[in-house]
Amino acid sequence: MALKSSNNRIISGVRQKRARRKFLTWILTIVVIAGVIYLIYGEPLRISAMNIEGNKHTSTEDIAKIEREYLEAHRFFILPQNNIVFFSSRKFKRAVMEQVPGVASIELDGMKNIVVKISDRRATGIWCNDTLLEECYFFDDTGVVFKKSFDFIGYVFAKWYGVGMTTQIGETVGCVPACTNQKYIPFLLAHKIESIEYGVDTQRLQSLNNYVIKASNNATTTMNHMKTLELKKVNLTQIQYVDVRFPHKIYYK
Repeated sequence: MALKSSNNRIISGVRQKRARRKFLTWILTIVVIAGVIYLIYGEPLRISAMNIEGNKHTSTEDIAKIEREYLEAHRFFILPQNNIVFFSSRKFKRAVMEQVPGVASIELDGMKNIVVKISDRRATGIWCNDTLLEECYFFDDTGVVFKKSFDFIGYVFAKWYGVGMTTQIGETVGCVPACTNQKYIPFLLAHKIESIEYGVDTQRLQSLNNYVIKASNNATTTMNHMKTLELKKVNLTQIQYVDVRFPHKIYYK
């Protein structure tokens, strides 16, 4: 009887240990799961603010709207994007660049308090579509159309009229590379070119000084020919047009 009673106590003790171990395992599992949930959805890893800086012409509200939508969304329907672990700076940048054409570049600094550093696109010229109603847009030094143009007084930008061409905001204008040539732009300013009819192979440049330059789409050839006329001391204000479409010939009247 004593041996049987001893065995029962041993078996009972083993069962109690197993029960305690199982209970502790469940408690530990619950604590771990609660901790993970707290870290995912709680305050410690949550992005508390995103402050937009640097934009002068781009709408702050447009960027802030994308920011709100992005932080309120979830990855795989359950993982909040406002958590620093699941926040993808690459995807956020891409969303801003795709939805706000006026942004040239974007950089993010910080983790919980993120500073969104914006660089605006700067207008290089104006592109006008070949439509019945004049649709004109600003484009930057890469040729990307980013904003509708407005009327202004005085000579500021040359207007490029695409012959048989149309371009929408976010797209690249058809006059690239001529209209983004960093040497050609000062040339246009020097000759006070107010409008350019840009076709597949040729350009027609209208100067405020009442002469026309008929040119190919090779900006370098055009500039070299006009330089030759300057060296010959041709007074451009007293002629009607200059034809520099051909590699080795210049005609003017």
